[in-house]
Amino acid sequence: MKITDIKPTDNIKISRNSWTVKGENLKTKGVIRNITNIMQLPPRRLFDLHTQLKKHEIEKYRGNIYINSDGDLFYPHHVSNFYEKIKENMDEETFNELWGESESYKKHLAHEEEVDRLRACPILTVIDCYILK
Repeated sequence: MKITDIKPTDNIKISRNSWTVKGENLKTKGVIRNITNIMQLPPRRLFDLHTQLKKHEIEKYRGNIYINSDGDLFYPHHVSNFYEKIKENMDEETFNELWGESESYKKHLAHEEEVDRLRACPILTVIDCYILK
C-alpha cells in the first residue's frame, strides 16, 4: 500500500517504523513500512532536514513529521469532524451562541488554518486520516 492511498476515512496506527492502515470497520487494509519520525533520524540527517524545515517555516512541527525511505516528508493530520457533526444538528445562530466563542472551537479553527498552511508547503504532504492511539 502506498501512503498516498490513505483516505480521510481511514484509521492509522503509528508505530516506530510503520503505519498500519485500517478501514472504517477497523480491519487492516495495509501496512506502510520504512516510515520514521524525523526526530529518530541520526543527527546529521536531522540537521539537514531542520534547515529545510526552517526555510519553509515548519520546524515547529518536526515532532509530527515523518520521512519514508525515499526521503519524502509526511504530516498525518487527525481529521476531527466533531464540530461539523454539531453544526449539522443545529442552525448557525444556535451553534454560534453555544460554540462560536468557546476556546476549544477557536483552537480547532486555528489548527485547521495551520494545517492549510502546511498543505501549501512544497516539501511536505499532509495525510488526512484518523489517528488511533
